[in-house]
Amino acid sequence: MVRFLPFASIATPMTRADLVAARAAWMERHRKTLAVAIASVGALLFSMDVTNGFVRPGLSMLTRMSFFVGFVVWVVATLVLAGVTTAWEAKAERLRVEEATPRAEVVRERKRRSASGG
Repeated sequence: MVRFLPFASIATPMTRADLVAARAAWMERHRKTLAVAIASVGALLFSMDVTNGFVRPGLSMLTRMSFFVGFVVWVVATLVLAGVTTAWEAKAERLRVEEATPRAEVVRERKRRSASGG
């Protein structure tokens, strides 16, 4: 499957290794933003679930607990996204090595007969 780079002025074919490397680069650029967004949604859902949809004003114990839950979700999201990025980088490197390495073929040598005919 050949894809084309969307940002190139001249359409250049994109190999599978390039596609996976582009995904890894995108994830590396946006990992922190995604982790903060996931943590914010997690903390908001936690506070709304506990209070049945009502958020009380002030820094109550529930608000402090929501910040803590948000922090824990942020740490977990950061670790998971870093793991995904690392897996994509490793896969891109493996694909590049596979593309550069020629296919190995087994060549069996035939038994040679001696010159004396025996």
